[in-house]
Amino acid sequence: MICPLTVLANSLLKTAMFDVAVFSRADLAVVSSEFANTVNGQIINQIKLPSNFFNILRVEIPVGELSKIAAMPDVFRIDPYTKPIVEDERAAQIVAGNFFSTTALSSPGYNPLAQFGVDGTNVTVAVVDDGVSIPGNGSFYISAENAVDGPLRGAKSGATGGHGHLNASIIAGSEPFGGLDPLGYNYGIGVAPKANIINIPFTKSGYTGTDAQAVDDTLNTAGPNGVTGYISNNSWGNGANGNSYDSYAAMYDGFVQDASSAASFDPLTLIFSAGALQISQETFAQALKSFHRYTPDTNCRAWLVTILYHLAESSKTRYGPSLNVLQSAIDSMLQRNDLNNLIWLKGTPTMMIGNIEDSQFEEHLKKVRI
Repeated sequence: MICPLTVLANSLLKTAMFDVAVFSRADLAVVSSEFANTVNGQIINQIKLPSNFFNILRVEIPVGELSKIAAMPDVFRIDPYTKPIVEDERAAQIVAGNFFSTTALSSPGYNPLAQFGVDGTNVTVAVVDDGVSIPGNGSFYISAENAVDGPLRGAKSGATGGHGHLNASIIAGSEPFGGLDPLGYNYGIGVAPKANIINIPFTKSGYTGTDAQAVDDTLNTAGPNGVTGYISNNSWGNGANGNSYDSYAAMYDGFVQDASSAASFDPLTLIFSAGALQISQETFAQALKSFHRYTPDTNCRAWLVTILYHLAESSKTRYGPSLNVLQSAIDSMLQRNDLNNLIWLKGTPTMMIGNIEDSQFEEHLKKVRI
């Protein structure tokens, strides 16, 4: 059996994507021309940032070409770029702070108008995700009365995996839906009931827009309520920057102050998910560092899971209860196909780890053999 880490290590020798930060004093077209003449690679996007001190060239190049880019005038930073992937959802009760502990929510019954004195009336939120169906399948509180497509920029209309559509209903749901769940909660009352939704299919296949275009489209698209978007919901990320302040973070920092391509200053409220996917990146990083300790032809899957488990155990202060985080991280990686077919516990490759109780899951890990 070829260990997936061997494939991963070999892939690092191939081309990769990077964000090249260029001072805004430079003509981006001139810098792009110099890139084309000196670097073996391709420019994916030229991203001009409103009211910022830099712009971005998003490129795909062999790693060995990085030194050529670093030597170019007005280039001051180069960061790896990872394509966005969808991440977690949070129920309205959690967002509202209605919980007793890290594991126990308050009793059912969410009413933001009663609790906060406001709801989503005259609020328009862009759901920057994998698409929203208008009208939604089975309704889910999304219809032409409260939702509209923004510029699709090459993507087809409608939802893809349901992630964006679910988030739209969590944001704007205003009616009870179906029966109660096993804990007595009723789906359908969102964080901002009666808000309007703009569909920006940023993570959907075929979408060719840039980050700057996505936020600009938000500010220039009105919901059925006639109010243009001024909140952008982004339940995606890449979990790979180790909480560092890189050019990608600085770009979105700038959008908070001015997200419009117009001459005016147009701020935008940005909401990002609070996923724990960084631990999956740390798992691969640690595994690569320790790859010399791996014994070929042994259970590489179990070895990866064990590394992930120890990282979660040593990161309680950052990630919360370790087993809960471990389950969430593995669930996320399965959805992303990062560890698809890699998680085999007790020889059962089809076992969905997220459906196992904490105590059972811990017992399974204790039985893993390296």
